[in-house]
Parts: sequence; structure tokens; C-alpha cells
Amino acid sequence: MSSSLVSFTVDLNKPREVTEAQREELVRVAAMQDDAIDYSDIPPMTFRNSFPFRDRHLYKPVKEPAPVLIDPDVLSWLRFTGPGYEARLNAILREAMQREQG
Repeated sequence: MSSSLVSFTVDLNKPREVTEAQREELVRVAAMQDDAIDYSDIPPMTFRNSFPFRDRHLYKPVKEPAPVLIDPDVLSWLRFTGPGYEARLNAILREAMQREQG
């Protein structure tokens, strides 16, 4: 499956006009009961897909400092592998988290 990235600028001070057909569709959908809506073509929301564009490197999470206690041998191994051991530790933890989530 191929996809194309489409971008456009939205001026919130000048919203686009809603056509009469769009207005009728919005009214029809708003009147539907939740159980009447077909969600079968939408993948379930998981932590993995909840951040748009993460896999294409457009998502950059804010890092949060967390005091943790790490065994000295584990810390030595991480530091021995060179600069950036904190990022590698984060990658190891992320991989474990994703593996657990299935």
C-alpha cells in the first residue's frame, strides 16, 4: 500500500465554508447511535500507533528525567558501549514495552 503526504495551511480566523451536503452528512452522523457506526476499517488504538508519524521521525517525545536504580554491572555495560548510553537504555526499555504490548 502506498501513501502520499498531503499538507495545507489552515487559517483558523477564516474557516472553510461547509457545503449543504456536508452539513446534511454531519447531521445524519451526529444522530446515529454509537453501536450503529461501523468501526471495522479502523485499527484499534494502541500505545504503538497513538503517536502520529513516530516511525517517520516526525514525532519527538519530550524526555522526562526519572531517578532509577540500576545495577552497577548493567550501567558499566551501557557506558562501555560508548556515548549515548542513555538513549540506548531508552531504546531497550521501549523495545521491552512494545514486546509486552504485543
